[in-house]
Order: sequence, then structure tokens, then C-alpha cells
Amino acid sequence: MRVVLLVPLVLLGCGRATPPADAPADTPAAATPAPKPVGHQFEPEAAGMQTAARAAAQLGTTLKERLVSTMQAEGPAAAFEVCAGNAQGLTAAVSKDTGVDLGRSSLRLRNPKNEAPPWVQAWLDEQGERPAADAVGFERVDRVDGRRFARVLRPLPVAPPCLVCHGPAESLAPDVRAGLATHYPEDRAVGYAAGALRGALYGELALDAPPATP
Repeated sequence: MRVVLLVPLVLLGCGRATPPADAPADTPAAATPAPKPVGHQFEPEAAGMQTAARAAAQLGTTLKERLVSTMQAEGPAAAFEVCAGNAQGLTAAVSKDTGVDLGRSSLRLRNPKNEAPPWVQAWLDEQGERPAADAVGFERVDRVDGRRFARVLRPLPVAPPCLVCHGPAESLAPDVRAGLATHYPEDRAVGYAAGALRGALYGELALDAPPATP
């Protein structure tokens, strides 16, 4: 099943104060149903998957609300203060609250702190530069070194408002270019077109305790 989460640039860059009528929503049209045990799937796996999916949705909503309120009050350039100064802390807070390891990443990082874990990087490499509509996310249980992990990954598309901070470099406003130079001197996250795949929002929950230390 194709899953594309339409979250504007808040998750990997900037946002828009008051989304226009045709702006994409920050959540799917229908809420993600609770996963159901299938075959021999253990109940903890189903519950863990639901927890990971809800945590990822919570992170997306939290970041968007903070960015939208900032931009509404101060404009696009102020978004860099949120992205650079608050996003990591907000992500850590939601992770602590839910117990799910959460993050956002991309093949073209703006913030090097958003470097992907191996399982997310493998997905990004596989997808490459393509339309977001062609990218397929997932909810699955992976087994690594004898442990089980509930993993959720949502593709992040470039919506038209995202181009304020992620469009072609020559089209960016002077204050946006100045903000990028100040906060992200090694930024790689420009040059996108609307509808392109920006990256991924992900969540991972360990279903088994780590092995005891000898």
C-alpha cells in the first residue's frame, strides 16, 4: 500500500504560517488505523507498531505547530530559529514522552544532526531523487541481532509552500538566503521542485530488552 504523508517543509526545513486552501494537510486524509495482528504476529508487535505510528504523527504535528506559530508572528526568516534551535529538542521531548526513537532525514541534509540511521538511509538510497508520489513508506517489524523493532517510515514530499526555503537557490528571498548562510552554511536542501521527495519521517520502537551486560 502506498503511503505518502503530506507534511510541508516544517519537518525538514520551513513552513507556512497560514496554509492556503490548496496546501497539503499535515496528516493523511484518514487516520492510520491501528495495526491488527496477522497470522502468527505477536500482540506486542501490533501494539508496538501502533505506538511507533502514533509517535511519528505526534512529532510531525508538534514541529508543524511550533513552526507555523513562529512564522505567523515573525515571518519566514524566523523559521530558522525554530529549525536550528528548537527542532532537535522537540524531537527529543516527543521521543522521551513516547519511548519511540524519532527523527527526520534526507539525501540532501540541511541539518547534519538529522543524519539517518542505517535502516532509514537504506530506504533513502533506494528511493533516490524521485517524485514523492512514487515513494512507498512502511510499517513493519524488523529483526536485528535477535531483537525485534517496530519501524514506521513516512515519505515527506515537497509541497508548494516548501519552495520558500527549499526551491531553486536563485529564487530564494534575500532574508532566506541570509538565514541559510547563518544557520546552515553547509546546506544541501535547496533546488527542489514541488512534488519531489524531500526525505522521510521515521519512528523506531524496540520490542525486546537489550541483552544483559555480562
